Amino acid sequence: HWRLEFSDRYVHLSEARLRDELHQRLVAAVEKRLDSDRPSFLALSGGWDSGSILGAAGRLGAEGLRCLSYGEAEGRAGTDAELAARAAGRLGFPHDFVPGYGRDLSEILKANEISEGTCQLVMEIDAWARVAELLRTHGDPPPLLLGDQGVGIRPAEFSTTRADALRSMKIRDARWVGWLRPYLDRERFDVLAGGLLDEQDRILNRVPDGISLDDTRYWIYMDQYLTRLLAYREFFAGRWSRPRYPLLDHDLIEFVLGLPVEMRSRKRILTEMAAERFPEVFDGSKVQDSGPRVRSWMGDQLRSDIEQTRVGLNGTSSPLDDLLPPEALNALLNNVSEGWVGGRRQRLWRRARRDLKGSGLGGLLGRRIGLERRGSELPPALLVRALFLRGFLRSRVGEQDR
Repeated sequence: HWRLEFSDRYVHLSEARLRDELHQRLVAAVEKRLDSDRPSFLALSGGWDSGSILGAAGRLGAEGLRCLSYGEAEGRAGTDAELAARAAGRLGFPHDFVPGYGRDLSEILKANEISEGTCQLVMEIDAWARVAELLRTHGDPPPLLLGDQGVGIRPAEFSTTRADALRSMKIRDARWVGWLRPYLDRERFDVLAGGLLDEQDRILNRVPDGISLDDTRYWIYMDQYLTRLLAYREFFAGRWSRPRYPLLDHDLIEFVLGLPVEMRSRKRILTEMAAERFPEVFDGSKVQDSGPRVRSWMGDQLRSDIEQTRVGLNGTSSPLDDLLPPEALNALLNNVSEGWVGGRRQRLWRRARRDLKGSGLGGLLGRRIGLERRGSELPPALLVRALFLRGFLRSRVGEQDR
């Protein structure tokens, strides 16, 4: 579709001219993805990406466009969905709210397990199921415009190396591996930690030389994270809609890759252009309520149904068991049920660090993985991902391959 090759082809143009060019290319990208003879849908949040698509659709007078947003509760002030509804209303587009985060965690994990190789854990998957129901009422699969970012990416705080940039993207994220050290034998732990570090090296070796840390993070996003996200979206959304991505348009990406780096950083060119050209979309309101506290919700869900989770864990097998055996997951379940409070949590951290040093990977992990210190909500999140991966592998790998 496009090559991730940075250039300096547009550095001679003024910033005003660059904003004009971005506006023209964005409007053209949206126009190409709207159907003139049937309704189109836009997944709309309160952010710059999908909001810019909304502004471009407004400039085009896109008849038949409907916006939709998901969240915990309709009309909650300051949420993404509430800001999106207000913006759509100002431009005269109808807006549908889709409730999400309503299913039990076990149901969400099972729904994610069937994702045919995409291996993407998506907590709002119940909202996407309701979006499917909404779009099916329109007959043949309609276009669904999605605002995945292609015009730069926000930099991570405190990134000073390429490894920092990779960690900030949470790709092949090895920071949580220290939690598992007390529950795994040395051989399993070394395989897990060493494998993650090797994967990090493989990714970083692909990053082009001579680019800034901001562009490193942008490149990793486009090369690694985005490709997985699109695979998941195509699997789930592609059954009942035709997913389209205006911000990933070939001409638009080609333009962005040729910008001065400071215009890509922090999405500066997009935010400045959108504020200038689409003031009816961006009225200065900012998201005040970011929605569900997903990590806390994970822990609450696990604690409320811990015995059922344990029965499911002990009554099944998975290829993951060779690396992360059920007894290790049961031990993590015990700790989640106890709440990971205060001094116990700190003692576990000290133990994990001591064991890391004893394994010979301590210094390496301390420098390259950067053990997470904040901690009370990490064990539920780690366990949820392990349970998902266990079920995913069980559903995808046949008995002969196990």
